[in-house]
Amino acid sequence: MSATPPDPPPRVVLIVDDEPHIRRIIGIKLKQMGLEPMDAPDGAEALDLIRRHGPPALAIVDIMMPKLDGLSLLKKLREDPATRELPVVFVTAVRETEDRDKALALGAKTVILKPFKSGDLEAAVRSALAT
Repeated sequence: MSATPPDPPPRVVLIVDDEPHIRRIIGIKLKQMGLEPMDAPDGAEALDLIRRHGPPALAIVDIMMPKLDGLSLLKKLREDPATRELPVVFVTAVRETEDRDKALALGAKTVILKPFKSGDLEAAVRSALAT
């Protein structure tokens, strides 16, 4: 009789946003999707978490944050061979298309505007993880 293989560990998704309630809302949705959320309030702490725990499967990042904003974080991720291919989804309240265009030019998978719908977030996460 063969043993049933164990379930694979959940994929970790890093949430980087300076608003705790946004991190909490996204974390709940990720858990419902079978993913493991890890969070940071800014880009500097996100880089520290990645150094300590290794790259996540996906990062969901706000554009406007203290210490190290989302665009600067994405630049640093793209400079490091360990995180160069890390899929990044931006979730932001920034309405100016210039910052959203910069995010996409730097390699973000998509940009979702706050307030976002749960279904939009789930679709963006599934799409980013599928690539």
